[in-house]
Amino acid sequence: PLVDFDWGLSLITEYSSDYVSASWNGKIKVDKTELYTFYIYSDDRALVYLNHTLLIGSTTKCCVENRAEVTLTAGEYYELTIEYVELTGTASIQLSYSSTSVKKQVVPSTILYYALPIVGS
Repeated sequence: PLVDFDWGLSLITEYSSDYVSASWNGKIKVDKTELYTFYIYSDDRALVYLNHTLLIGSTTKCCVENRAEVTLTAGEYYELTIEYVELTGTASIQLSYSSTSVKKQVVPSTILYYALPIVGS
């Protein structure tokens, strides 16, 4: 429900703690039309796309918080994709946001949405 992981040196998948990639795909919908700042903190690489446009691209340099600002319209769904790559060592990723009415926090599950597969499709 959240993009807020700190695996440390533990396994990310059943078999590996290094050279792993993951992606999150869904939608985000905010309650107020405002300028929002999105923050991605990752070890190692993370890319954040909003409506299929790169919003934040972090490098493989460890433990740097990258940010970008974007105006979102209340009640509108926006496509959100996060791509993560773990090379070696510790692993973590966190997606946060803030605005004039929202204190900086991990993006809550209450504004994140995902599609359910249709049985038989």
